[in-house]
Amino acid sequence: PPNAMLRSLVGSEMCIRDSYETNSFVIYDKVLSDEAVVYINNTKMDGKTVKAAFKQHHTIFNDIKISETYSHTNYFNDGAVWTNNWFTWNGTGNATGLRYSNKAHFDFKWENGVVVELQCYFDPTGLNMELAAQ
Repeated sequence: PPNAMLRSLVGSEMCIRDSYETNSFVIYDKVLSDEAVVYINNTKMDGKTVKAAFKQHHTIFNDIKISETYSHTNYFNDGAVWTNNWFTWNGTGNATGLRYSNKAHFDFKWENGVVVELQCYFDPTGLNMELAAQ
């Protein structure tokens, strides 16, 4: 693949992470299609719905940080491009005051510089505890 495309994809992944962490979703709005197919564990939704859900995290938690990140992008013979991203999500619950640390794995399928499919895998226990405590 051309180096410019690789730099663009890696830069997009880093901007997506920073956008989420700082609660500024301008990059998400540009890179994640509203019509994208998104799986949060086994729950299917569209890009528009997941962007709203991710924004909501900042009303449930504070001091959200993303650490221990690792990503690589795969270019398949059929033209498919996927970026695999592993990281640790950290945040403090607004209702309980508990600090959570959660390993996660996200897969981004790219087409023409836009994410058209996103698969997100993580343990929702902390999120569920905070929602129940509100």
